Amino acid sequence: MESLNWIGWLLALVASVFAFKANVRFDVNAWLKDRREEQKERLRALCTHVHVAENNGAFVVRPAFVSPAGALAWQCQICGTWTHDRELAKENTAYWATEQVALRRRLDEIDRLAKKLGRPR
Repeated sequence: MESLNWIGWLLALVASVFAFKANVRFDVNAWLKDRREEQKERLRALCTHVHVAENNGAFVVRPAFVSPAGALAWQCQICGTWTHDRELAKENTAYWATEQVALRRRLDEIDRLAKKLGRPR
């Protein structure tokens, strides 16, 4: 009789595993796609919208916004963000030109995230 009880518990366990598997599905591809989209959004949010270049030993900070022909807005060449406020872009460039330590940290963080996404900054 005890062997039947043991077999009953085993069958109940197997049935509950199948029932749980049928109700809970985890799509790895969908999870990876969502995670990648979140990382892309985070990369856009971290973008400084400036280019840093070296000119005769000094670092020059330039805005990354350009206005395509026929457009009234400005687009960041790095992340693709659009803005209609050119003055805000100039203020942003002035801020990052004065805060070079914060700029270096932000660019390092952007580089790490871009590396995870498999693309250059």
